[in-house]
Amino acid sequence: MKIGALVRTAIPSIAAHCNKIDQYEFNRLCDRNYSKETLDVNFPFWKPVSMISKNEHIRYWNQHYVVSGILVRVTSQWFNPPTSKSQPHLIRYLKRKGIQLSQAVQTDSASEIANAQTGDKSTRTARGRFKGNAIGNAQNLLVRNILSNIGAESFGSDHWQQVINAFGRCCAYCGQGGDLVMDHVVPINKQ
Repeated sequence: MKIGALVRTAIPSIAAHCNKIDQYEFNRLCDRNYSKETLDVNFPFWKPVSMISKNEHIRYWNQHYVVSGILVRVTSQWFNPPTSKSQPHLIRYLKRKGIQLSQAVQTDSASEIANAQTGDKSTRTARGRFKGNAIGNAQNLLVRNILSNIGAESFGSDHWQQVINAFGRCCAYCGQGGDLVMDHVVPINKQ
């Protein structure tokens, strides 16, 4: 189970714990430092809706919860292993507080944590649309976005010849010469 789904599954139990067992835990989970130390998340676990600024509303899920009589939203800034240790921190927190999740959720989470710790990548999901280097993906996406917005109406054969000449009659991406096609500048679906 991914960390976001695990958190969403645990929220009602955490809220019930704060309402019935430990009312001070609500305030601790509103504290950024406590949330970082306890759950390895960079924002307060939850924050009163009235205190969420316009700039930070994107850091919190839209779902509202009432905890200790206060309307709150829970942070959406959770990351899956290997980039974060939030999942094992969350599971340890729940165990320490005596908060129970269903057996299926516990089993799925435990196996994912074990796989992340042993380096088993078979159950990890690939990052990004192109499943490669994140920086390379961002660069590729930017170039594709810019070039796809050029459009056939503003890019004619004269412009095409200027681009070919500017790059020494070689592909701007791979550097190979030969028979160049316009798809390197304007995607086929835009021609």
